[in-house]
Amino acid sequence: MKTETRILLLEDTDSDAALIKRELSNSELHPSFLHTKTREHFRQALNEFSPHVVLADYELPQFSAIDALRCVRESSPETPVIVVSGRISQDVASACFREGAAGYVIKENLVWLVPAVMNALRTKEHLKEQKQARAILEEREAAIRDSEQRYRMLFEKNPHPMWVFDLQTLRFLAVNEKAIAYYGYTEEEFLSMSIADIRPPEEVPRLLQELAGRETDTKHWGVWKHRKKDGTLIDVEIESDLIEWRGKAARLILANDVTEKRRNERVQQAIYEISEATESSRSLAELYGRVHRVIDSAINARNFYIALCDATTATKEFPYLVDELEGTEPIPKEPLGRGLTEYVFNAERSLLCSRGQYEGLLATKKIKQIGPPPLIWLGVPLVAEKKAIGVMAVQDYVNPKAYDEKDQLFLEYVSTQIAKAIDRKRAEEKIREQAELINQAGDGISVRSLDGTLLFMNLAGLDMIGYKAEEIIGTRGEIFYPEGYESIRKALELVLEHGFWEGEMSARRKDGVAILVESRWTLLRDAEGVPKSILKIFNDVTERKSLEAQFFRSQRLESIGTLASGIAHDLNNVLAPILLGVQMMQQHGAPEHLLRYIRTIDTSARRGASVVKQVLSFAAGVKGERVQLLPRTLVREMASLIEETFPKNIRLVRSVAPDAWPIAGDHTHLHQVLMNLCVNARDAMPLGGTLTLRVENIELDENYARMRAEGEPGKYVVFEVEDSGVGMPPEVLDKIFEPFFTTKEQGRGSGLGLSTARSLVKSHHGFINVYSEPDRGTSFKVYLPACPSDLEIPLAAAASPLPAGSGETILVVDDEQLIREITRDTLEAYGYRVITASDGTEAVACYAQNVDAVALVLTDIMMPYMDGYSTIKALQRIKPEVKIIATSGFAAVDKIGDYSRLGICAFLQKPFSTEKLLGMIHDNIKKT
Repeated sequence: MKTETRILLLEDTDSDAALIKRELSNSELHPSFLHTKTREHFRQALNEFSPHVVLADYELPQFSAIDALRCVRESSPETPVIVVSGRISQDVASACFREGAAGYVIKENLVWLVPAVMNALRTKEHLKEQKQARAILEEREAAIRDSEQRYRMLFEKNPHPMWVFDLQTLRFLAVNEKAIAYYGYTEEEFLSMSIADIRPPEEVPRLLQELAGRETDTKHWGVWKHRKKDGTLIDVEIESDLIEWRGKAARLILANDVTEKRRNERVQQAIYEISEATESSRSLAELYGRVHRVIDSAINARNFYIALCDATTATKEFPYLVDELEGTEPIPKEPLGRGLTEYVFNAERSLLCSRGQYEGLLATKKIKQIGPPPLIWLGVPLVAEKKAIGVMAVQDYVNPKAYDEKDQLFLEYVSTQIAKAIDRKRAEEKIREQAELINQAGDGISVRSLDGTLLFMNLAGLDMIGYKAEEIIGTRGEIFYPEGYESIRKALELVLEHGFWEGEMSARRKDGVAILVESRWTLLRDAEGVPKSILKIFNDVTERKSLEAQFFRSQRLESIGTLASGIAHDLNNVLAPILLGVQMMQQHGAPEHLLRYIRTIDTSARRGASVVKQVLSFAAGVKGERVQLLPRTLVREMASLIEETFPKNIRLVRSVAPDAWPIAGDHTHLHQVLMNLCVNARDAMPLGGTLTLRVENIELDENYARMRAEGEPGKYVVFEVEDSGVGMPPEVLDKIFEPFFTTKEQGRGSGLGLSTARSLVKSHHGFINVYSEPDRGTSFKVYLPACPSDLEIPLAAAASPLPAGSGETILVVDDEQLIREITRDTLEAYGYRVITASDGTEAVACYAQNVDAVALVLTDIMMPYMDGYSTIKALQRIKPEVKIIATSGFAAVDKIGDYSRLGICAFLQKPFSTEKLLGMIHDNIKKT
C-alpha cells in the first residue's frame, strides 16, 4: 500500500500553486494537498490537516513565510517547513533558516523541490529516531538522579547493547546484558578489554582521532564497524553521553545495530549498478571487472571468479579470477574436473559451503580438492536460456562466517542478469569474428530475413547510418528510413519476384542528417533452392549527388555572374556621365533652387555606383578601394537598413564603444559582410527575437594569436552580430564557411553568403569567430585591424610584473589541443606545474589521481563526451572545496549562468590574454 504524504501549501498565486503540485505529483511521494492563502486558514489547517510537510511562499499580502514558520513552531514544531520563493537573496534565505526552515527552493528551479521535500521528511524521521534514543538516555539520567537501583535497571534491561568506558584508558567499566548476549563476550572478558578491541583494526585510527577531537558532549557519533567475538562484522549507530562513573570521567554508549539496513541499501544499489553494467559494458572483460567491483561493494568479494563451462566439449575456463592465493591471471580452457565449480555447474543449484561441508563432500567423493581449501565458499550457477553456462563464486580463507544465506540470495538474483549478458556478448563476439572479413569491405553490407527484418550489418554500413548494431538489429528499417517500413516494402516485393533489385532510397542517419543510399539487393537461397534471406550491398551517394548539384549550380551562378558583369558595365556607362554632369553643374554654379535636386541626383548616383561595385565584387572579385572608416558609421547605416526592412518582431540593440578605433577598408565590402551576418541572424529568428550589434576595441597578444592561425598580435576592432535564435549544433558549425553549404530550404540560399563574408574579412587581414549552441543563439565576431595611421596610443605606464606561481599544480581541461598546449606553456613559464586533459572524463581521472596536489582546475565549458557542467559536478563530488575557473568562447557571460551556480570561482571569457589568465589564477589560488 502506497504511503500518502500530506502537504500543506501556503501560496496566494494559483498558477504557482499548480506548478508546485504538478512537480510533486510526478514523484514517489504520493502527495495529497491542502492549499491555503490566508493566516486564518493556514492556522486552522495546521491543526485539522496534520501535514507531514509545509510549503510556504516567502511573501504574501499580509502573511509571510517567516510568520508561517513561527506558527508551525508554536503548534507543530516537528513539522518541517520549506520556503518556496521567487526571490534570490542570501539575506532572505538566512532569515528563513534562522527561523527554522528545513529548506529553501527558488520557483524558477522547482526541479530541486522533490529532493528538498524528501530530505526534509528523512530529516524529520531521523530526528524522531534521535529523539527516541535520547529519551532512553534522558530516562537513564533521570533514573540516576532518582536512585542507583532504577538507573541500573534501565541500563541492564535496555533492549540495545550499552556500556560505559573510561575516557582515559578506553577500558570497559560496565556492560549490560544485551551487550554480553549480542557481542558474545562474557562480562569478565568485556571488563578486561578496551573499546578498541571490538573494532576491526582499520577502524581504530579513526576511533582514536574521534575521541581526541570530542571536546563537547556530542550525543550522536554516527555509524561504526564493530566486530563480535565470533569475527562477525556489524554496522552500529552510536549514541553517547558524558557521565561520571565512580569518580572517573566516562562515556555511556548505546549501540543500535543497523547492519541489515545498511546491507539492504548496498544490495539495492549493487543490483541497480549490475543491471546498468550488463547493458552498457562494451566487452566481456569490461563486464567482468564491473560486476566484481559492484559485488564487492555489497558483500565480501576479495576472492572472486567467473568460470565458463561447456558440457558439450567438457571444458571450462576462468576468464576472470581475483584470488589472494591463486593470483589474478585468467585460466585458459582446461578439462572439466570434480571441484566445487563443476559440482554447482552440474547441479545447476547454488551452494553455500562451509569448511565442514567441504570436507564432507570430499569424504563422500562427490568432489575433489582443487586449489587451496577455503573456510567458506559460495557459488551460484550462471543460467541463460534455461541452460547453465558457468559458475560465479566468492570465497574466504580467513573468516568462516564471511557469507550467509542472504548473500546467497543476492548472488542468485544478480546471476540471471549476468548470465544473460555473458551469453549475449559471447554470441556477439562470435558473430563479430565471423563478420570480420565482411567488416573489412568498404561497401555497406547487410542481411535481411524475407519479411525485411535486419539480421546483420557490417561496420561500413553501421558507420554510414551512424547507428550501433544493437540499436538496429531486429528492426525492419523503420529507424533509419523516413517513410518507415513502407519505403522498403516495394523493393522486397520486387526482389522476391525477380531475385534482384537495384535503386536509390532516401535514408536518415541517427544524427538526423538525410542521405541518399544506392542499393543492390540479391535473393539468397539454400541448397534446395528455397529463398532464405536477402543480401544487400549499399553505398552513400549523397556527396556525389550533392557535388553534381553544386556543379550545375556553379555553372548557373557563373552564367549569372557573366550577365551581372555585363549589366554592371552598362550601368557604369549610364552612371558615369550623370556623376560627371552633376559635378560640372556644381562647379559652374547652378542656380540655388536647383542645388537641392542636384545633390539628390548626386547621392542617388553614388549609391547606384556603390551597388554596381558590389555586384562586380561578387561576379568578378573586384577589389574595392580602401579608405579610413569609422565603425559607428557602419553600424548606424546597418541599423537604419535593419529597422526599415527587417520584421518588427526582431528587436535591434546597438552597443558601440565611444572610443572605437577607425579601420581601413572597403565600405561596400564591409557593408556586405555585416549584411550577410544580419540576414542570417534574421533567418535564425523566425518567431522574432533580439539582434545585437556591438563594437569594441581589443588588443590580441602573442598568446591568443598562436591560438588562431589567421590572427596576428595587435590592435583590432571587433564587430559582433549576435542573435537569440535557434543556434547551431557542432556538426553544422564545422561546415558553415564551406562554399554552397546551407541549412536553408532549397531555393532560399546559395550557401555562398558566409564563405564570401569570410573571404572579404580575410582580404582585410582580419578573421571571424563564431560561437553557437542549439536553442541558445549565435554570435559572429569579425576582427578587423585598427587603422594604424590614426591611432593615438597613449604612453604605457610602467608595466608591473605579471603574477607568477610558486610551483602550484593547475589542471587545464580543453578539447582544443592548441589551446591546451599554449595555456600549459604560459603557466609553466610563470612558475606553475600543469596537468592537461582533453575532455571531462580524462579530467576526472587526472584529478582523482592528483587530488591533493591540484591547487586549481581551469576547464572549458563546451567539450565532447562529458561537458563542463558534468565535469564540474564530478570534480566537486571528489573534493567539494575544489577551486574551479570555467572558460568559454561564447559571447554573453550570462549564458553560462547554469554553471555559476555550481560554485565555480570565476569565469574567464575566451579569447583571454596572458595578463587576465595569470591574474585570475593568482587571485583565486590565494583565496582561502
